[in-house]
Amino acid sequence: MRALRTAGVWVVAAAAGLCRAGGADYREGEVNVKFAPGAALAPLVIPGQLGGTVKGADPTIGWYTLRLPARLSTASAVTRLRAMPQVLFAEPNYFRRPLFNPNDPQFPSQYGPQKIGAPGAWNGGLGYPTVTIAFIDTGIDTAHPEFKGRLQILNGCNFADRNSDPSDADGHGTHVAGIAAAGTNNGIGIAGICGASIMPVRVFDGGNGGTIDIVSRAYEFAANNGADVINASLGGATYSQEEFDAVTYAISRGSIFVAAAGNSGGTGFVYPAAYPGVVSVAASDANDKQPPYTQFGSWVSVAAPGDKIVSTWIGESYAYESGTSMAAPHVAGAMALLKSLAPTGVDPSAIRDALLSTTDSVGPWVHYGRINVNSAWNLLVSEITGSATIFPTDATRFEGSVSGGNLGSFRLVDGNTYNVQSISPTPGIQAASVELEFLLATTPSKIGGAKFNFSAFGTNNGTSFLYLYNWLKSRYEYVTGVAMTATGNSIHFVNLPANMSRYVHAGKVLAVLRGYLSAQSNGGIANPFTYQVDLASMTLSLPHGP
Repeated sequence: MRALRTAGVWVVAAAAGLCRAGGADYREGEVNVKFAPGAALAPLVIPGQLGGTVKGADPTIGWYTLRLPARLSTASAVTRLRAMPQVLFAEPNYFRRPLFNPNDPQFPSQYGPQKIGAPGAWNGGLGYPTVTIAFIDTGIDTAHPEFKGRLQILNGCNFADRNSDPSDADGHGTHVAGIAAAGTNNGIGIAGICGASIMPVRVFDGGNGGTIDIVSRAYEFAANNGADVINASLGGATYSQEEFDAVTYAISRGSIFVAAAGNSGGTGFVYPAAYPGVVSVAASDANDKQPPYTQFGSWVSVAAPGDKIVSTWIGESYAYESGTSMAAPHVAGAMALLKSLAPTGVDPSAIRDALLSTTDSVGPWVHYGRINVNSAWNLLVSEITGSATIFPTDATRFEGSVSGGNLGSFRLVDGNTYNVQSISPTPGIQAASVELEFLLATTPSKIGGAKFNFSAFGTNNGTSFLYLYNWLKSRYEYVTGVAMTATGNSIHFVNLPANMSRYVHAGKVLAVLRGYLSAQSNGGIANPFTYQVDLASMTLSLPHGP
């Protein structure tokens, strides 16, 4: 069939049209460096060779920030450093800035929790302070009554001013935190998505914004202090190896990393949202439409309410704001709510995949859809209590051309089909196929059994073939073939291999349904046909619980 897909692996690129306050997108006079293994003396020698000094060091991921002499520009220093054999990486100290658009105070109500199904999930509980969300932002209004009793003010949490005061003079961080974690059912103000503990980590000083050395240490600080979810409603157009190392470190510590996708209204990457492993979030409006300012594209994981959102504000007040900064905390709050309600021992990746695999379709401008925390909770409950039926999170043409249908077509045998027009890959053959992606909110070792369920038709005397992708061998493997007819609604239940581990990678299962007709099997004729898939799902048995 074909080699390993590259879906979810993103090429480094700049975000077209991203606004840059003050022109330069980095702090002139500074450079971030990671020295090669074995170059123990390099941090002592190389700064002096440039005429500079070491401003700071991050031993967790091995990066140094150098302060340069006035005569040496950052661009020149990066060029010189990259030419040195002792240097592994060198890059400017890029800025990261809060991501929000001007507010619109005319929007009359708080629609976000209802839109993402939070009230249904709240039947299981409002969320508990045993789960912590870290907000890497402008700080927080510590006196706001919506946060009473749930603030975790940690020593050293203000990376902008190098102290432990997380006070917010801007409002952005307070607004973001309220969306995810304002008090619910407390008789005042608004309802946050989850009653989690709130860890404010201040990285902005009210000027140009937080630089990479600051935000990277903040990510590590949050993860090292037990943040179950990290919300980064900030971003920049430029890839940073240092920031990527810090994000990877945080995820390796068990934090679910959520980031705003950006507000340039294009498809260009914004970081940290575009790093692998990060749940990137676009903004949607009250009607699940795409606002003109939100980033979009297949690299963006999900959408969430972000347009005209009312939330907490400095001065113990409330305000409306719009942007992907407002969308991300809806997702962070949903992740925390799922984590809070799930039994002990459920892996963070299962929480993440449960939310990604149960989205509501809003169109092709995001990879999955708009989050639905109630659907995610129902899936998570079913998976950890015995069995679950899951549906595709993505569908793409494998052979032929798509002529109709969408992800919703696979949910019921109702005549609403996903259609692929056949082609002739070799003489005497017509074939059409669709590749399906599933996300599991569990690990392969906990799957006691699995079935693939499908209904497909298109031509008499044809065959429907099922293949699963073997991630260890980087190829598709044949599972079964069943007779196909021109019409019909028969459902086929196919037992999958007992050991599913080789077919699961990062929670993802790939399958191909292929409609096939040969002239030999059809009296010497192989006419074109439309392969129609009316149902496609997987049923998992998990008798051993989480």
